[in-house]
Amino acid sequence: MDELIYENVLKNDLKLASFGKRAISSTIDFVLIFIVFFILLSVNLTNEELENINLLLSLQESAQLEPNFLNSSNNQAAVLNALKIMTKVSFYFIGVYFFYILIFTFLYGSSVGKFICKISIVNQYTLLKPSFFNAFLRALSKSFLDIIFFPFGLLGYGLYFYGKSKRNINDMFSRTVVVENTL
Repeated sequence: MDELIYENVLKNDLKLASFGKRAISSTIDFVLIFIVFFILLSVNLTNEELENINLLLSLQESAQLEPNFLNSSNNQAAVLNALKIMTKVSFYFIGVYFFYILIFTFLYGSSVGKFICKISIVNQYTLLKPSFFNAFLRALSKSFLDIIFFPFGLLGYGLYFYGKSKRNINDMFSRTVVVENTL
């Protein structure tokens, strides 16, 4: 399969995106995602929630010093409340990451980082912009591997060096390939 994808790319006068361009585009995208994430947090978290996060961080030091720290019901409540807020924050980040990838892949076949680096995501069979289904699978696999199972996500990028079509796990799962723009 890898050989067929590679031949299809070459036959259509396209060039596979280099690892360097993909790494730079991913870094740009990650920075943009963090900016959007922090803007959303600043708008959606209350002052009380921010204070609880600060409290959790300060309680962490107390818990290390005091062996019976969680015996106090006030400390237990503070920790549980802060953990609820951290869960909310985690879901915000995963949501921003997922929808950023989904929207840009589906609408443009390229994220902001890929646009800057002049590379695009295309369907491995048609070499056209990915369908919604391709974009959804790509966003799902990237979110899952890059955030939830980060070490496996890094291993997945190692596949880039394995096959001729220079694809990672996200590309394989979503049936896409990343190519240089011909414009």
